Amino acid sequence: MSDIYDCGKMKMLLPWSLVQNLLNLQKMDVSNCHEMEEIIGDDGRDPTANSSDNVTLPKSKVLSLKNLSKLKSICKGTMICDSIVSISLLKCTVLKKFPLHLDGQPSAPRFLKDIKIGREEKQWWKSLEWDHPNTHNVLQPLLRLYW
Repeated sequence: MSDIYDCGKMKMLLPWSLVQNLLNLQKMDVSNCHEMEEIIGDDGRDPTANSSDNVTLPKSKVLSLKNLSKLKSICKGTMICDSIVSISLLKCTVLKKFPLHLDGQPSAPRFLKDIKIGREEKQWWKSLEWDHPNTHNVLQPLLRLYW
């Protein structure tokens, strides 16, 4: 499990090269890190490497991002989290793209139960960019609005 909160000056949570070793990570809860710009970022690895490599977190069940007012990116590539159960995106309205991988399927990951956003963030949710054009429609029934 990973709970990160109130890290006022942290701009990046994890370098890409470290994430590839976190295959057993089940929960990532990041909140109140007001300078955080990216969750998984470049770390000066080989410049010839593909900057859009996928991030695979096979045991990840919870992704909770709250009060990250400067968050621009979760990762540059695509997140493959086939075991994900719950996603919370609260007050992360600078974020423009959510990199969840649906494997070209017309359905959400099979374990995903809900996606939580704030009630005032409905317009932001509608404006999010996705890797697959139908992702927004597939995930819409799982959306839960919170205060």
